[in-house]
Amino acid sequence: METAITVLNELPFTKVEQQTFAQKVINEVLEGNIDPIALDIRLKAMEEVLKAVRADKRVKDLTIEEASKYGKSFVLHGATVTVSSRTTKDYTGLDTVLDDLYAQAEKLKESIKAREMTVSSGVDPVTGETFNPPKTSTSNFLQYKF
Repeated sequence: METAITVLNELPFTKVEQQTFAQKVINEVLEGNIDPIALDIRLKAMEEVLKAVRADKRVKDLTIEEASKYGKSFVLHGATVTVSSRTTKDYTGLDTVLDDLYAQAEKLKESIKAREMTVSSGVDPVTGETFNPPKTSTSNFLQYKF
């Protein structure tokens, strides 16, 4: 019976296996043996699967719980695993000066966005000042909906 883990176990695991597999896929695309769009769609789908599994709080909690049994840092299945923590602080509502600074920062972001729009238009309607067009660059990418 095929399970999710049997499918995952077929994928490259070690750094060398990952690099070898990636190069093999790249070569097959460049040689015309793989449809690059079909490959990209499949890769994007796999990214979404991986993101969903790794983001699941239950899976995260179980993984950290299991890793904690081994200590702070350990090697398992050829990977060095380190259990670490990140502290975040929320200062909102604690200090009126700081709250005002946060509000100013938001207003500044809005002002910057508005000024970018003015400069993009080529002329300041209030002062009549004219601007060169902004430097632009375009890159193509694919978007997928599943």
